[in-house]
Amino acid sequence: MRILGEPVTGAGMVTLTLSCAVSADGYLDDRSSERVVLSSPEDLAAVLALRAQMDMIVIGAETLRRDDPSLATRGERHRASRAAAGLSPDPVKLVVTRSGDIPHDRAFFRDGMGEKIVLSRNPTRAPGTVEPFTGDPIDAVVQLAEARHFGQVLIEGGAQILRLALSKSRYLRLAVSPRRLGDGGHARLFDDLNRFLANLHVTQTEKLGDTRIYHIDLLLSRARPHMATALRLSARCPASETAFAVGCLGCDAALNVLATGYSRETGPQDHAEEAMLTKTSEPIHTVIVTLEPCLTRASKPTGCAQWLVRAGVKRVIYAVAEDATFTRQTGLAHLASHGIEVLHLPGFEAEFRAANASIYDAS
Repeated sequence: MRILGEPVTGAGMVTLTLSCAVSADGYLDDRSSERVVLSSPEDLAAVLALRAQMDMIVIGAETLRRDDPSLATRGERHRASRAAAGLSPDPVKLVVTRSGDIPHDRAFFRDGMGEKIVLSRNPTRAPGTVEPFTGDPIDAVVQLAEARHFGQVLIEGGAQILRLALSKSRYLRLAVSPRRLGDGGHARLFDDLNRFLANLHVTQTEKLGDTRIYHIDLLLSRARPHMATALRLSARCPASETAFAVGCLGCDAALNVLATGYSRETGPQDHAEEAMLTKTSEPIHTVIVTLEPCLTRASKPTGCAQWLVRAGVKRVIYAVAEDATFTRQTGLAHLASHGIEVLHLPGFEAEFRAANASIYDAS
């Protein structure tokens, strides 16, 4: 029998989105026997719409026991939207358990037409499809989703599985209630909201009823310290009056750094991406670079965007698009036209200008 859970190292096509509602002091629930509802009715409606877009919804065994969620698609509008997208009426549902000891009488198993999967570390006679796993449960979820060609996977909790998934997911939808649970709180996600958000890349906030929603890009959150490293690398660039100082990191799909480079590191006309690519034979999945990769250049016939395409890069995260100081570039469009994911990580413009102060001050 296939065993899931080996570390995920490939590019994959699975997008993991986390969704949870917490109290203002960071708790997912209280200690009473009744489930505490922290979302406003407007937020609950938005979550139902989000679920309807998913191929699979994942919960932990604690959530199954405490909350008894159905996770079936509700409302004719949502069922119609799934049908129009060529999806089954209900997403596949998956519960993760280490012990295999889960109740069989829950709405999770009763409701909906989608497959019900129990991902279990230990043998179990639970209803539905049982899939054994070893190692990391989030890696196992991704492997199962990839095997079934699922693109969109929603993870809803509880606290343990959310913490495990934070470092491997793409998005977090965090709903924060104005309520405080204090000593009655159970399963805390954070102690202080502002401190929790400080190193996260929040793309949007909205108010739904009395609930504040934070939309967070976890991939760009993980890329932020790497971009800071790339900017520090750019400080090593030999001075030039005709070319920017740029730093670059080449990473695997999990953003582990495989190689670094900076402008003119390996030759007087070499760009940061070129320097980075010469330092490793391992496949580069994600490039993090302080400036848009060039497509045309006076010094060489091949631009960095072309080199990245040839190298099989899957994603480029950049801090600054090239302006008209020297020549406007179309490297980003070239990358996108070749199927490379292009992502802008804002917030580093001042640092880039500081690293290139001699150029900007002279212009």
